[in-house]
Amino acid sequence: MSREAPAEDRPALPGRARPHWATSELVAIGVFAALIRVVGLAIALAGGGMNPLALMLRNAAATGLLVVLLHRSPRSGTLSLYVVIYGLLSLLLMGSGLMTLPGTLLAALAVDGLFALVGGYKTTLRILLAVGLCDLLTRGVSLGVGYLAMRESTSMFLMAAGIVAVAYLGCLGGLWVGWRFVRELRLAGVIRQ
Repeated sequence: MSREAPAEDRPALPGRARPHWATSELVAIGVFAALIRVVGLAIALAGGGMNPLALMLRNAAATGLLVVLLHRSPRSGTLSLYVVIYGLLSLLLMGSGLMTLPGTLLAALAVDGLFALVGGYKTTLRILLAVGLCDLLTRGVSLGVGYLAMRESTSMFLMAAGIVAVAYLGCLGGLWVGWRFVRELRLAGVIRQ
């Protein structure tokens, strides 16, 4: 009696991509989405609410963990699936996920599609570029929607743009944090790519 791995966890034949997600990949995406949400809430609570330092730390932690997730599951569609799960978790926890989900999902689909055309998430540099571009597009979409909603009040829009810029600085710092996480996890043997 042989004990084989389930079909979705077996490696694909050489030269052929797996048609389905492996169970371990789906679990990893869900765990990372929940971890990013919990870490974000913990930083916001410990930081004392909405201040620039807490905002930058929260975005740095989220971006760093997202870089590790893409190393763990470097498939096309990982970003989009992560965004859907994260949005549903945000909706259940805070009720805010529904407002931000369309713009974030649009950005993730665009980045997944672009990187599927150029060969996927094969290297650390590509993963860093993908996460940075996804964060940039997400903020661009949110600023575009904000501009449409507040075009009569430019001072409020400029204040929102400043907050978004501070958050994106945290994301850029998170790319470095994610790169360092990946280096350490490779040394520990957790990431083999």
